[in-house]
Amino acid sequence: MRTVQIKLLLLSIVAGLLLFSTLLFSQSKDSIFDASLDLILEERPIEFDSISNYLRSFRRDTALMQKAAKLFEKEEYLEGASYATNFLGSSYLHYSKYEEALDKFSLAMDYASRAGQRIQKAVILNKVGVVYRRTNRIRSSLDHHQQARVLLSQIKPRSRTVNLNIAKSENSIGNCYTILNQHELSIPHFEKAFELEKSLNNKLGMAINYQNIGHANEVLGHTDKAYDNYSASLALNEEIDSELGKIICTNSLARVKVIRNELAESAQMVKPLIPRVKALNDNFHTALVLLNYGNIQTKLGNFEDARPHLEASLKLGLDHNLSFAVIESYERLSALEAAVGNHPAALSYLGLAKENNDKVVNDRNNQYINDLVFKYDSEKSKEQIQELSSENQSVKDKLKTNQILFGSLFGGALIFGGLIFAVFIQRQKRKDQEIINLKREHQIKTLESLIKGEEQERNRIAKDLHDGLNGDLSAIKFKLNKITESSDVNVSEVIDMIDQSCQQVRNISHNLIPPSLENFDLIEATDEFCSKMNDAHEEFIHFQNFGDKLQLDKKSEVNIFRIIQELITNSVKHANASEISVQIVKRDSILQITVEDDGKGFKPSLSKSTGIGLKNIKSRVDYLGAELDFSSDNNGASYFIEIDTFNPHDN
Repeated sequence: MRTVQIKLLLLSIVAGLLLFSTLLFSQSKDSIFDASLDLILEERPIEFDSISNYLRSFRRDTALMQKAAKLFEKEEYLEGASYATNFLGSSYLHYSKYEEALDKFSLAMDYASRAGQRIQKAVILNKVGVVYRRTNRIRSSLDHHQQARVLLSQIKPRSRTVNLNIAKSENSIGNCYTILNQHELSIPHFEKAFELEKSLNNKLGMAINYQNIGHANEVLGHTDKAYDNYSASLALNEEIDSELGKIICTNSLARVKVIRNELAESAQMVKPLIPRVKALNDNFHTALVLLNYGNIQTKLGNFEDARPHLEASLKLGLDHNLSFAVIESYERLSALEAAVGNHPAALSYLGLAKENNDKVVNDRNNQYINDLVFKYDSEKSKEQIQELSSENQSVKDKLKTNQILFGSLFGGALIFGGLIFAVFIQRQKRKDQEIINLKREHQIKTLESLIKGEEQERNRIAKDLHDGLNGDLSAIKFKLNKITESSDVNVSEVIDMIDQSCQQVRNISHNLIPPSLENFDLIEATDEFCSKMNDAHEEFIHFQNFGDKLQLDKKSEVNIFRIIQELITNSVKHANASEISVQIVKRDSILQITVEDDGKGFKPSLSKSTGIGLKNIKSRVDYLGAELDFSSDNNGASYFIEIDTFNPHDN
């Protein structure tokens, strides 16, 4: 009976500590966001960069952006309403919901126009241009990017944000001309964009425009210029260690070598790219690499090696609506069949290539003509409005003369009173500003304490567990050993229980503050955690790391590690899984985390649960400005998290 009581007491202590720590570490993103809204409404910044400083970390959360937009509209804070609504439109654009995106961009443009925000208007114009380009409305896309460029060029002096968006406009205009196969017109715009990126020392932007210029020269037959630009782009991508950029440039250089008939060397360049690009899960560029390799092997006469790669490219094109991959795959398969003497199959593939190409061209031309007609009708309507305006101008001039006379008399009387009132207002503003500064300083300190408090409390509890409770348990064990030596009472079972409790306390302490995370980095900490879980549980946990080298600040590493730790623990405790897979993939600025198990899954309705673990995961995901997606069925559960570690402008 005494043994059972001791066991229950120890288990109660450990369970109570776990519950307390979990409740303590669960922080509310909503409270931080609400505090940010209070600050921004007090300050009411009007510059784009200033507004972004407050809302940047929340911009991917559509619910919070919707809340901000409604509040700012209610408070008649037009600059903030335009910013929040613009990012709602960007979310729809990201998920290819183009009509919804256009509705939000239109509303954001109305706010920006009423507030006189030129930078914000230009940002929205570029976004609308992207929508039109993706829906093959090239004429409208060109118009919007050109309007954005003109508007930005009028802003003096030019900030970094202004120059980045001018570069974006120039690059987008070049892309429009590329789609229209007008490569001579695209090159000057890519070159202007490059010079701007160079002045800002934005090496990623420089690399992208080198690549675009190289592609245009390749299509025009200027292979030497193409090779030089591809080489320059590759050098920059190697300098910034962009895996995707290195793959794109190497594949492009190999294409030029094919044109030069350097087939063996080009094959050696492209073959290693296939597993690398597949590891990035980038269907667009995977199709490009497969097409290039299949074409090279066809020219070398290795038809059995060429065929599966061309067929794989065709499947990617059909599955993911990549029209270029479908058309070029059919063309390459036609050339392959002709080379082996299967002329009926070659003719069939060629017909399919022509059919798909005609459809793309016809759709694009029809949309281009429709855009021109719409533009003509719009300009005609503007001319009619201008004629009506000129007829009314003479009447307005007479009214204006009378208003000036009356205003002069009335204004003189107001000037004297206004001077006295201005002195009073100036004094009152100084007092109000002092109050605002004190409030803002207090709120900023509150926000910082919310963010720092969690890890500090983890450190404290970990030390208390290790130095306090663990020491007490060791003392109990020592005394029980003395009792065993001096009496016949068998307390070995109690000693074993205390050993197990000591081990549990050490595990809890290390989980609260893993030494590997303090001394090394996220990858090593995750690897060590998975290894320890493998030693302690039946489930097999497989950890993989791919892509670019990971460089994060310590706060981000801690939050990401806590998310992975919680997901693995949930799978071990609740899923009844036999295998758990953990992957961390870094591509350029995008960090992707996947945790999957083959357990019993859970009902989708549980995603709205108020459970502490899930709320803690969502809170950390929101704090990181990340996106969380998960699915579950009888075959297991899968969690996917994407984090943008750096937000360069979208070329």
